Amino acid sequence: FADLHDRAGRMAAKGVIRKELRWAEARSFFYYRVKRRLAEEHLRKQMRLVDAEVGRQEQTELFAKWFALFDAQADYATDDKKVAMWFEENAEEVAQHLDAWKKDAETRKVAGQLSSVSDDAIVAALQSLSAERREQLLAKLKQ
Repeated sequence: FADLHDRAGRMAAKGVIRKELRWAEARSFFYYRVKRRLAEEHLRKQMRLVDAEVGRQEQTELFAKWFALFDAQADYATDDKKVAMWFEENAEEVAQHLDAWKKDAETRKVAGQLSSVSDDAIVAALQSLSAERREQLLAKLKQ
């Protein structure tokens, strides 16, 4: 029964797999697929440390956006080799994108918390900081 139904052509037609693989290319295909997925999962884990609410779809869209800045012609969803190589060869650039995202996520988090807190509580929190830290914050606010 399975031999009649679980053929690559039928599975591709049903959308269960993206494409049929030739045996000669299978090792290379899975090598880059796993390499890409490991890189993505590493970034996803770092993102969840900052914002546990960030969804997988949002992360994927963000990765695709970053990748498009590198190569607008390649398809992030299907080109595992090019994406895996991009993660590896552009680790610094990816880290910069991640740092910018972290800063933005932290900003949204703090802004959300501040919007629900009274002004007196904010003043009390600022007064609990060291004098040096308060001066740093005031200097940044004056810019």
